[in-house]
Amino acid sequence: MRVAVIGGGAGGMSAASRVKALKPEWRVSVFEATNFVSHAPCGIPYVVEELTDTSKLMYYPPSVFIEKRGIDLHMNTEVTKLEKGRLRYIENGNEKEMDWDYLLIATGASPRVPPVEGVELDKVFTVDLPPDAEMIHKAAKGVEEVVIVGAGYIGVEMAEAFAATGKKVTLIGKYDYPLPRFDKEIGEIVKKEVEKKVNYRGSELVEAFEGKDRVERVMTDKNEYKADLVIIAIGVKPNVELAKELGVKVGKTGAIETDSRMRTNLENVFAVGDCAECRHMITGKNVWIPLAPGANKMGYVAGINIAGGDIEFPGVL
Repeated sequence: MRVAVIGGGAGGMSAASRVKALKPEWRVSVFEATNFVSHAPCGIPYVVEELTDTSKLMYYPPSVFIEKRGIDLHMNTEVTKLEKGRLRYIENGNEKEMDWDYLLIATGASPRVPPVEGVELDKVFTVDLPPDAEMIHKAAKGVEEVVIVGAGYIGVEMAEAFAATGKKVTLIGKYDYPLPRFDKEIGEIVKKEVEKKVNYRGSELVEAFEGKDRVERVMTDKNEYKADLVIIAIGVKPNVELAKELGVKVGKTGAIETDSRMRTNLENVFAVGDCAECRHMITGKNVWIPLAPGANKMGYVAGINIAGGDIEFPGVL
């Protein structure tokens, strides 16, 4: 049997490892667009804060998956087309094909970017994959004013990281308090703590980034802020383009619809991680919560079921 896994993040590598452990004679191929696997983008703020280095953003190095687990790993490889039983990919500049019996889609999510002028200016960054950590860390050397747009998990963590390295940080949020997923009572506590280290500007919307060769100012509907470097952290969107091309059903959240065994609407096609929905443990409804702990467990469940087992993912909170 041939198993193709698109995406070498937490969910993809968890699934690939589980299949190979249960069916060592099967060919399990993973296609990863970057030079990192089993990566932890949530650790990027720690690289910026100089608490660790980029290499530590991989839970296991590629050699573990190739040599110890026997996974056919393709790094720096882009899957360009999905068809029933076949995929096309570009590796080292060459277009190739592979036939598959089972397909796992673990294509993750990408940062949302506001539809405003100036997002293409130098020193305007999003926080997505481990390679971004080194670019941001290098670009931050010598800068004084950092503006972070978005006050969710990533925005708050990046604000803390830059403040810890002595930068003057302005954090712009859409809502009155940071981490708006929490109730107001919790949000107000977080706000007080955040304001001890950074300039929090709530209930503002960014209208433009301005500068000549690089970003110099951030314009909102209420104020303007000097900026030597900008981080955009307004959320992510699931990467579902390849899945939709194949005919995989997308749910109401915009992510791939799955059942409790991480199966999609297509036979022998599974989906896990930040590109996939899963069940909420309390409501029983499908939700999209793109976080690594859930992705890892979703991959474990999918891997067992691909290998012929029968296990359900209990859901997330």
